[in-house]
Amino acid sequence: SGSNGTIGSRIVDRLLEGNYKVYALSKTGDFSNENVIGIKNSDYLSNGLASIKKVVFIHAAFGRAISGAKNIAESLEFTQKILRRVIEDANVVRFIYISSQAVYGQSCEFHSEDMPVAPDTIYGMAKYAGEKLIEGMLDKNGIRYIHLRLDSVVQSQRLVRTLCRDAICKGAITVYGGKQTFSFVDLEDAIYAILKVALAKNINYGIYNVGPDKMRISLDEIVRIVQDVSRDRKSTRLNSSH
Repeated sequence: SGSNGTIGSRIVDRLLEGNYKVYALSKTGDFSNENVIGIKNSDYLSNGLASIKKVVFIHAAFGRAISGAKNIAESLEFTQKILRRVIEDANVVRFIYISSQAVYGQSCEFHSEDMPVAPDTIYGMAKYAGEKLIEGMLDKNGIRYIHLRLDSVVQSQRLVRTLCRDAICKGAITVYGGKQTFSFVDLEDAIYAILKVALAKNINYGIYNVGPDKMRISLDEIVRIVQDVSRDRKSTRLNSSH
């Protein structure tokens, strides 16, 4: 699910490279690659995939943190409908839920799977509620599941994109504070982790955190990196023009 999103579309690409049969759920059911079986969300909820014997379901469809409360609530409702369909079809051998480390709140500590959750945003609470929905509905039906709590995926963060745009287009970056610390996971690393648990023959089911475990970076450091890359980019342009 969520096959046309930042994460979902890359999962589809990687699965196709491995010659897996991919059913891509989205609102429209459209998919540019002819090797993908695109299905409308509404069609899946109505008809399911009962004819397929064994399905690994990767649930990546969920509103973003900036989507607003209404969209996030709709994402939870959609998750519940997906789970009902999964239970009815009874052919899902592994359910992968793309959760978030937002369930831990704003703690500056590095997160381990046994830390207590303390969501302090609507998004974090909704992601945790999704985990609880999955556990409550799939446990009693004997369907195995894994929660992958992703760190912030750098490619989806407005912060980094905004800094890059300012450096390239304006030639200057304005920073307020600078001591704020962040932790990110690269998109390709996140996809690798998702596929690792989706395709592994033997795996322990439960919760896994995905992201760096010993590195945080300050806003000042991010700005310096962006400035350095911007200067290198401009230098390369000048050299190529000569």
